[in-house]
Amino acid sequence: AAAMSRFQAVERDLAFLVPADFLARTFEEEVKQADREGLVRRVSVVDLYTGQGVPEGMKSLAFSLVIQAQDRTLTDAEVEAFSQAVVGRMTEKHGAALRGG
Repeated sequence: AAAMSRFQAVERDLAFLVPADFLARTFEEEVKQADREGLVRRVSVVDLYTGQGVPEGMKSLAFSLVIQAQDRTLTDAEVEAFSQAVVGRMTEKHGAALRGG
């Protein structure tokens, strides 16, 4: 296991509209692919919703990411850049749409 970092961890929630058959573990794989620096400490599903406001054949999946560097406190810009990299992968490869929230 990685050593505990003394630098602050940042939690970022991302919610996507994805096809109904999309698997949460696919999101975890995309996060790993985007994570070139080994920043991700945890990825968890925090919400799954189908129903009113969600188009037929789609579902809303919300994830919580905990990211933390071993050697520094991440800046807002770094956190945002990483989040955008994940969103970009999801949008391009899986037709996911980021949900505002």
